[in-house]
Amino acid sequence: MKKTSLIVTFALLLICVACGSGNGGVPGGGGVFQPQGSFSKASLSGQYAYELTGTNGNDFSEAGFFVADGKGNITSGTDDFVQQTGTSLSNAIAGTYTVGNDGTGFIDVTIGGQQFEFSITIVNSSKVYMTESDGSANGSGVAEAQSAATMSTAPSGTFAFRLHNFNSLRGSMSSVGAFTLSAGTLSSGSEDVLFLGGATNSLTFSSGSFNAPTSGRGSGTLVDSNGTLSFEYYVIDANHIDILPVSSVGYGRAETQSGGPFSMAALSGGYAFGSQGDILGESRGMQTAGVFTADGNGTITTGTEDIALNGATAASDPSSGTYTLSPDGRADVNLTSTALGSVHKIFWLVNSSRAFFLTDDPNQTEDGTLDAQQSTAFTNSTLNGQFGASMSGFDLNLGAFVDRIGALNFQGNGNLTFNFVEIDSGGFSKTPVSGTYTIASNGRVSAVLNNISNNVIIYLVSGNDGYIIQTDPGAEIGGTMSEQ
Repeated sequence: MKKTSLIVTFALLLICVACGSGNGGVPGGGGVFQPQGSFSKASLSGQYAYELTGTNGNDFSEAGFFVADGKGNITSGTDDFVQQTGTSLSNAIAGTYTVGNDGTGFIDVTIGGQQFEFSITIVNSSKVYMTESDGSANGSGVAEAQSAATMSTAPSGTFAFRLHNFNSLRGSMSSVGAFTLSAGTLSSGSEDVLFLGGATNSLTFSSGSFNAPTSGRGSGTLVDSNGTLSFEYYVIDANHIDILPVSSVGYGRAETQSGGPFSMAALSGGYAFGSQGDILGESRGMQTAGVFTADGNGTITTGTEDIALNGATAASDPSSGTYTLSPDGRADVNLTSTALGSVHKIFWLVNSSRAFFLTDDPNQTEDGTLDAQQSTAFTNSTLNGQFGASMSGFDLNLGAFVDRIGALNFQGNGNLTFNFVEIDSGGFSKTPVSGTYTIASNGRVSAVLNNISNNVIIYLVSGNDGYIIQTDPGAEIGGTMSEQ
């Protein structure tokens, strides 16, 4: 449940997204919105694993898989649902779907005898953004095509992971680390764990298993000194796994680690990142996005971050610092930020281009992902094409959870349009908008979405991907975008 609180020290420091079924007038910018693309029902074909988080009055997490026939039918699937009240359900899925030419559309399904609707935006045949749009809940996530070759094989290899969980006894938790599996049996693993209000602890796994999956869905456990985490998992392919805790609300991701043993040089160049988290007294009370540059020799030379924390915001907050990197991929990062002061973060490298991280702060359980930037000099022309975009969070001004999903079209010249669906704590709207954007050389995009926000910031990984944050006072909304 959403609660209110105020972090006074931080606040004093701060300066302080119509589905593609046709054309529509674009408010705030004039003209007629023209959905673009060549998507159709055939663009959604095969088996997809999905993972969602949200609230229906109580926080919940949801994951599973569905099979799309490429003709508008969801022929089968399984949905696993865990709620903060302790409810845990597993039900079959069947239904129908529509897709417009810009990749936006709807999935209508029956789960456990009830009808549900999800708005979707297809990025490509392997990735789909989803948000619940039937009015019964706010919840967003991603569906990914599952590889038939790995649907019945227990995972093997070393995986870096990120886990965000709500433990009924100890509250919100962030965890990042790495473990090694052999045919699903854990042989070793380490993690850094932070419970809200406590200190970060570095732990080892004493045991664990990923039981052989059936139809891409399996069960497992991870055991450390805090106890046993029981979960369902969903195989995307040999290198990517989604994790759903079954006795608590949470979500996780594990990805094959490569490139080790690591040296300091493994963290080198520019990186873009995004994160979200809980703060004391408030679920999902913060969002961040930014960039930093590492010199490959232990120094973070420059960093810029936009922060939304309990309704207060900091724009282009500068930072710098130092890091050490262990052979297992664990990086200990110490930064100094104008708005936040001293900041300690822990990275676990997936490889030299990607990592999961948490912020070591007892007042928040913040975790996220960072990716190596693919350019050193971005311009407005860097963004020229249509992107699937997904944003979620809370708006204190509306007193509502916000989920926003759609097709974001950048025209390469500073102008954009956004064909989107927005759900505000159950309320549904779909009105295309126009807007403008400006890109700084470090990949920070300042965007205006008319009738939505004058303060949408995107940090680019490349001309194809980016992390999004909305920095209006009172807004705690963030997400990602990927080119279609």
